[in-house]
Amino acid sequence: MRAKTFLLLSALSATLAGCGTINNSLADKTTQIEYFRVYDIKTTASVSKLGKAASDGIGKDINDMQSAYPIDTSGDVPVKPGHMNLKNPFANSALAAFTNNAGNIGFKIATCDGAAWTSTSQRDFNGSFGHSLTLCLFPYQGGYQLDMYGVLTEKSGIFHPDRYVSDALLGSPKQFMEKAFADTLTAIHQNVPNAQIEFVRGEPQPGPLPWVSSTALGK
Repeated sequence: MRAKTFLLLSALSATLAGCGTINNSLADKTTQIEYFRVYDIKTTASVSKLGKAASDGIGKDINDMQSAYPIDTSGDVPVKPGHMNLKNPFANSALAAFTNNAGNIGFKIATCDGAAWTSTSQRDFNGSFGHSLTLCLFPYQGGYQLDMYGVLTEKSGIFHPDRYVSDALLGSPKQFMEKAFADTLTAIHQNVPNAQIEFVRGEPQPGPLPWVSSTALGK
């Protein structure tokens, strides 16, 4: 009797474990990941040359982009570069509870006061994943600082079967996001002669590029 009970419980446990695995694969999931990278670019090239190179690079990986060349009326080149700021326009409003709930990174806007070139872009692959990117180029007396901010949104589950197709064709969403960053830097490296590109800081840590040095981890 005890043996039969043990076998019955074992079979029931295996069945429940199998159901849990199946349910996990079918569950509709949305995951958001933030990316932030800062690069120092030492060059005497014009901002228009760097902006075009960056636009050409990131243009390989997006399907909608807006860029701008703001004018600095002061005429002074700062000693130190500016930096990107992330702000939630609803931070002090009743909407804050909805935009910053658990499981959501919230609604953030990247502002680039003092930047000489800015770009915002998006890419969506049939709703299975997508990313948004903001790039800001800050001039200073030693060259430029390039701030890069991105949000990757991944969707998976029974309602997103095209995700498997996109992974097979393009690689994983994380690989595609890293490719967007790498293509931007590669275009600057190839089209701005003698530009010295250095990784300053960022999360997640980027993979190595042979011509990019680093002041951060892994130098």
